[in-house]
Amino acid sequence: MGNGILMKNNNPEEKKEYIICAAIFCFDDEAKSIKLRNNPTNIISGKGIILCGYRHSNIIELMASLGFSTIEDDITCGFLTSKNIFVTRQQAAKIAYDAYQTNGLEDELNSDHLY
Repeated sequence: MGNGILMKNNNPEEKKEYIICAAIFCFDDEAKSIKLRNNPTNIISGKGIILCGYRHSNIIELMASLGFSTIEDDITCGFLTSKNIFVTRQQAAKIAYDAYQTNGLEDELNSDHLY
């Protein structure tokens, strides 16, 4: 680049992974029948559905309005990463810390740590 600006590496394989938003994996029987092509890469299509939102409470409200179970045994709260991967709260804590999204390393990430 001749403009003197140092460009960041645009290769997606080399970009540092970071947390994008809160996400919940639903194990509800209704969700298991839904097959989505664009589920996070580590989720097998037809085995459940990922719903995303600003905070987990927003997602739970959406789930309830759509008729999905909000019982803790039927869901896993986590986060979606910049590499389209669903991660647990524990995994997300390390990713967010490594990406300088949090001030300290937590045992579990809550959306309050990000915003």
